Amino acid sequence: MFETILAMFSQYKAALGLYPHLYSLTILVTFIILSRVIVYIFEHVFSKIAARTKTSVDDLIFSRVKGPISLIVILIGVRLSVFPLKLGATLTLYVSRGLSTLTVLVATLIVIAVFDIVIDNWAKFWMARRKTKVDVQVVRLFH
Repeated sequence: MFETILAMFSQYKAALGLYPHLYSLTILVTFIILSRVIVYIFEHVFSKIAARTKTSVDDLIFSRVKGPISLIVILIGVRLSVFPLKLGATLTLYVSRGLSTLTVLVATLIVIAVFDIVIDNWAKFWMARRKTKVDVQVVRLFH
């Protein structure tokens, strides 16, 4: 997957010649701009779509995941910008694995945030339907 993304930059790399640092910086700046575009899409497009629904669950999910998704895009950009630098096999491997680990951690935080929102709203719905406070104890087990 990363090789295909780097292949898109190959024409630009040929124009740059022998400047791998400038090529890496271009990749990084491109992914930072891409992350800003994604945040803009979340704030303006998805929020309007979510505003049309009856519940606020999707509004909460979009507001909580736009930052981590932007961070994942930036981490992918950092990972891709390391490859052209030819830092050495061992250092590139460790940096790549470290950035992959950070990406997985941020993705895990996204999943946890979504489950947290879903469990909260499910608990509110369940307690309103049953009209009981005993269920609060059960919800705290999952929350």
